[in-house]
Amino acid sequence: LFSRGALMAAEMDEHIRESSRGKKSFRDAMRYLMTWSQRTGRAFKIEEFPLIMREGTGVDTRKILERWLQPLDR
Repeated sequence: LFSRGALMAAEMDEHIRESSRGKKSFRDAMRYLMTWSQRTGRAFKIEEFPLIMREGTGVDTRKILERWLQPLDR
């Protein structure tokens, strides 16, 4: 599970950096997420995650998240 999460984060980071021409990264998204949680006083719902990521970076990562959340084929 940890490996999948790390791989998803790496793919998101690459996409964010490319789309923002190096101005934003996954780290910026996580910092924004922490600020968002503090401001709202609650944890995010998984459905909210792509919107929060976009608010924090200006980059849409929804397709990456959706692909990584699919069950593994056995």
